[in-house]
Amino acid sequence: MLQDLDKGINRLKDMVTNLSSMPSDLHSLKDEVEQLANISRRSLRDGHAQLRVQRSESLKGSIALEGYGLVEEWLSSYRPPRFGQSHVVDYSFRAPIDLRLLTASLKGVALQNAHHRARMLQVVESGELMKEAYRLFRECDHNGSGALTWNNGETKEFITKVLSNYSMIVPSESQIYEIYKTFDADGSHSLDARECICLADTIVRAIFLEQNTKFSIGSSELTDYPLFSEWLSGYRPPPLGQSYTVDYSFRESIDLRQLAASLKEVASQNARHRARMLQVVESKELMQEALRLFKDCDHDRSGALTWNSCEIKNFITKVLRTYNLFAPPDTQMYEIYKTFDTNKNNSLDLRECICLVDAVVRAMYLDNSESRVLLQEGYSRLWARRRVAQQLQTAAFRTESCG
Repeated sequence: MLQDLDKGINRLKDMVTNLSSMPSDLHSLKDEVEQLANISRRSLRDGHAQLRVQRSESLKGSIALEGYGLVEEWLSSYRPPRFGQSHVVDYSFRAPIDLRLLTASLKGVALQNAHHRARMLQVVESGELMKEAYRLFRECDHNGSGALTWNNGETKEFITKVLSNYSMIVPSESQIYEIYKTFDADGSHSLDARECICLADTIVRAIFLEQNTKFSIGSSELTDYPLFSEWLSGYRPPPLGQSYTVDYSFRESIDLRQLAASLKEVASQNARHRARMLQVVESKELMQEALRLFKDCDHDRSGALTWNSCEIKNFITKVLRTYNLFAPPDTQMYEIYKTFDTNKNNSLDLRECICLVDAVVRAMYLDNSESRVLLQEGYSRLWARRRVAQQLQTAAFRTESCG
């Protein structure tokens, strides 16, 4: 068709040349012929351009199909490593990924997805996640190019589809982008099929690696609510007065005498609640109520409270006021808080906060010298009344005897 159009243009050129020698009354016809020739030239150029686009798209499609075949071949031979086997995952086609470098930005979303952990470990280790990610990649590859780009939202859409497919909470766009940059090594703002599949696998592994280490039972940084509840169900609070130390099993024992030294005044103010609070502490009610209030104070769902933002102070105050107790002044709270902030990061995780408030109450009633004074004064008044009563009875008996 394009060749025929080219021949027509040449014939029009000859006609224009012949018309130039004709009388002036035919010049209008010449102008019309020239306009037709110009239109024909533009049509010819547009036709060539469209042909080039069609050939380019066809080439892209063949490359994408070839790429899909290679990805399927790679997936069939790849064996996903087990969770906990290593902090590093090697996808064989690029530098290994250190998952520990990616977990810092995923604490909140890791906490939100904690209840999916057991199921997702099986999904990842069986290779199901990668196969499903490959299927969803092809759905997101709308132009069939074999790659997804970041700037048009394709990569984020892909990750959202993969995680939502397993009912997981999806990280924010900024969180996804931080991990995405690890894969976009050439800065092209696009990832091919295999890179996208491994990106999704990495995000899921990073989410649950955080729980596999910092949230595991026995860790001093336990911040996962379900796992803490499991720890709490097995914890047996020691009776008050049994020892000057308390062992919370995840850190060094706390010497309550050191804490009590700074709590004498508030201990005196709360002395009348002693009998009731002993029962609250030893029945584990205090820790269970503290867990509920911790969730109220953990506004960003990070699983930790910070001192500088007053979160820890507000948490302690809320717990004590629940039981109508006076809260220690800020300076006294801070002295006790420092005992638990062993890594000096100005924050305490879930279990540290719960055990902190337990230690505060225990320390109040450990050094009960003030309470003993009140008790001794009560006994003294009681014995005084008894002596007076006895003396009155003796005097009355003597009076009767004399009569």
